[in-house]
Amino acid sequence: MRLAIMLLAGAALLAASCGGSDTETTVRTPGGDDADVATGIPELDHIANTALSVEGVQLAGLTGYQHIPCVEESEGAASPPVCRENEDIGQEVEAYPVLQCELVWQRPEVLTDVYTQALGDAPRLVAIYRPQDRPMVLGADYVAVFDTDTGDERAGVALSIEDGRIVQVEYDCNNFEGLYAEQKVQEFVVAPEGDDVAADSAPEE
Repeated sequence: MRLAIMLLAGAALLAASCGGSDTETTVRTPGGDDADVATGIPELDHIANTALSVEGVQLAGLTGYQHIPCVEESEGAASPPVCRENEDIGQEVEAYPVLQCELVWQRPEVLTDVYTQALGDAPRLVAIYRPQDRPMVLGADYVAVFDTDTGDERAGVALSIEDGRIVQVEYDCNNFEGLYAEQKVQEFVVAPEGDDVAADSAPEE
């Protein structure tokens, strides 16, 4: 069954070209003075900056949900949401995919916590890219990758964005660079720099 995205606001994503050299990109790092990401794509900038500020309530309001049939009881990994007492089995309900090594469907009322837990206290934007077309994966116009690490090992999350709404959170599952691996990327809008460049994305010598 094809899952339908429900947009929570009527604003459509502006079609903007990022191919020119006039677009300036500013990336905020934790504790830095720059507070703005400026890609020239307003809806994308708004989501990225809201994520950097860890505004969980606002991020929940920027979410696009899917309508999927609920089930009588959990079916294990990647199970659709369990029906509530006031819902019929098979009734389509609003749900949101969170990839934490396996898929978990979350209901709208918990998304504020989902975002604040995923982003941590001081996320840093690493990259934004247009993803490759992959029919078996949830579609997205852009993917924004954030470093959320506060310890010795890299950690982070990716927010998938479609039509100006966040449609998925993906954890790194112990493979931070996998969030923006070469095979996932069609084109970078904000390219990783320095130590953030993935090994399989480095130019050949």
